[in-house]
Amino acid sequence: MKKAQKPATAADIDPMIRQQLAAYLADKVTLEEFKDWVFSFCWDFQPQPDDLLGEVELILAEYTSGFGDEARIREFLRNALEETSQAAKPV
Repeated sequence: MKKAQKPATAADIDPMIRQQLAAYLADKVTLEEFKDWVFSFCWDFQPQPDDLLGEVELILAEYTSGFGDEARIREFLRNALEETSQAAKPV
């Protein structure tokens, strides 16, 4: 995984997470690489309720604590991406 610039503001995080999450879901990076990226690049930012960062951090925390296998984590991450993408669309 190539090194990315750290997000400057909370608003910068969402598109970066979407890009990295899409790479994981497309099997371009491993779950371990994705997890390391999230924890190293986003730790400065407080996730907001129902945002993608919060969903991803919760899912990865559960995974690192031994709750669920990679197939389950992948499905949760795919759903989180889809739900937050739909919620971001104007009605």
